[in-house]
Amino acid sequence: MPTAVKSRESFREYVELLRELHLLMASDEGETAQADAARDRMDAPWAQLDETKMARVRGLSADLYTLEGEPVRRPPLAPNPTSRALSQRLVLARAKGNWDDFLRLLREAERFFPAELPAYLRGSIWLELGFPSIAVLFFERASRIAPENTNYAWIWLNCLVEADRLDEAAGVAEELLAAESAVHPKLVFKAVDVLFVQTRKLTELQATPVYQRLAEILERTLHRAKLLPPDEMKDTVLVAAFVELGMCYEHLRNDDGALAAYDEVLSIQPSHEAALTARGILRYSKDANAAVRDLERALLQDTPLVWPYFYLAHHSLVTARYQHCLYYCRAALVRKASDPVKADLLEWQAIAIAETNGSIAEVLANLDAALRLAPGNRRIEENKAEVTRALNARAPATPWHLLSEGEVEEVGRRRLLAA
Repeated sequence: MPTAVKSRESFREYVELLRELHLLMASDEGETAQADAARDRMDAPWAQLDETKMARVRGLSADLYTLEGEPVRRPPLAPNPTSRALSQRLVLARAKGNWDDFLRLLREAERFFPAELPAYLRGSIWLELGFPSIAVLFFERASRIAPENTNYAWIWLNCLVEADRLDEAAGVAEELLAAESAVHPKLVFKAVDVLFVQTRKLTELQATPVYQRLAEILERTLHRAKLLPPDEMKDTVLVAAFVELGMCYEHLRNDDGALAAYDEVLSIQPSHEAALTARGILRYSKDANAAVRDLERALLQDTPLVWPYFYLAHHSLVTARYQHCLYYCRAALVRKASDPVKADLLEWQAIAIAETNGSIAEVLANLDAALRLAPGNRRIEENKAEVTRALNARAPATPWHLLSEGEVEEVGRRRLLAA
């Protein structure tokens, strides 16, 4: 293994062990066998570090000591020529991405800042370095020192998710929601998002009351948020909250609620591709023309989503616009999609080829490819059998077996919500 790669891996291993040891010491377990084992495991990666990384972990060790004790505010020292010079050097180091210089200068300058600011800055640098597990420790400190600062709490919660500490994130989210009416809407929305993500571990039956609760919280909080001035509540935050509300209602099979939420999104951001796609899917079996307009608008945003192409391919097929169907199928098949979805697209492509007098060999090739992705699919098997029968009998094929608009709508709803 190249020396540089080994050094990077050893650095990561050492940093994570240092974090483990810090947490043990913070829990008064610094003299336990577990702590001693962590110290022993630190020897091997330490031997692989270069001087720069050794200095960085020494600095981190010192910075972790600043997290000890109760998080309290302390008044910063009054500005003076030294503090102003240090601030200028800090700005320059950060602008150049000189993280080691920045962290070293911050240790000299922190007495001139409110206590929460150095903690936040250290967290931001370690996040930039690719260590959310370290960053989250400093973000938590900043939030505990200045609980009224919504941004610190939001960043802390978001970093817990990035560090894959989802259970801990859910605990913090519940703390915030316990005081929902006193918490800034932006932070309530983040807490709801954390709990929404947690539902992926639940069965649909277990998750249903969670979706109901989250929808109720979002409704209340969105009402509060819309009363705030624009400088306190950005449109992007409102949009994300309305999208999540729509998804909660979709899981609850409350189509009217979901449509109303997506309408709100599109009243704020008319080109929002996810809302256009979701609303198009919900409308597909009820008002296909309105659904098509939404899905075509989503395409204008150069969406990476497969779903607008999927539905427009199906609509083109059932309205006998076979060249359009071929275009949408081909565009969809180069996008990320599950095997069953790709199988449907290959089947529709085969039908469109057949209906435009294309090669029977190409029709069968597409149907065979579809069956490899969805073995045992009765509908595709029946369509292939009919093509083969008609070919052998030199007779026209009977009408194709097709998914209905309602069945296609359900395909998208189910997989979009599972994403």
